[in-house]
Amino acid sequence: MAHTETETDALVIAAHPDDETIGCGGMIARLVAEGHGVSVLVLTRCSIQSRYAIPLDAATARRRAEFALALRRLGVSSPPAFAEFDEIGLATTPQDRIAGAIERMISVMQPSLVLTHSDGDLNQDHRAAHMATMVAARPSHGVVKRVLCYSSDPVPWRALPHARGCVFVDVSNHLAAKMDAAMAYTSELRPHPSPRSLEFIEALARLHGAMIGRAAAEVFEVAWEID
Repeated sequence: MAHTETETDALVIAAHPDDETIGCGGMIARLVAEGHGVSVLVLTRCSIQSRYAIPLDAATARRRAEFALALRRLGVSSPPAFAEFDEIGLATTPQDRIAGAIERMISVMQPSLVLTHSDGDLNQDHRAAHMATMVAARPSHGVVKRVLCYSSDPVPWRALPHARGCVFVDVSNHLAAKMDAAMAYTSELRPHPSPRSLEFIEALARLHGAMIGRAAAEVFEVAWEID
């Protein structure tokens, strides 16, 4: 994987819990295994109850617990971080507020690598997360050296990779960790053939791996990088 020799820390931006695992869980596990610090910031407060036949507070606690378990399974030692914005509300939240929350995390962490959502995702929270990250991590701040975009969209073929440059990351040795982390999200997973099924998540990693002659891979759009 390019540039790892200069990357000391990585910050992953996710709109919701499970986005980080589906979109870049293999790369997170690989970065940790290579000795890089990784932190994950979830922008929303996990306060959607629509799929849960339990009280809202219990649903929120459940999703946060799943997120924490997934991070442990990926090897992340940093505590889970939340920006506490409304779910399905990022698109109507002033961008400067979201960017400000990301900027504060960047200021504390000083990451050289940032991973965020693709602006090609259909989910409006994902697109809002992408735009706010572009503002917060802009090159003129002199901190972030590379921004890569992942897709956790239910129809990722609409997002990556198309006309723009992309990077394939070999996660063959870390697919097991990615799948183990995905299994933590019992409230989010759906039966096959849903895009939120374990079978789909693994099949996509295998497909991307086959594209580069590896057992498994994840693909990222290069937003920008400083050589």
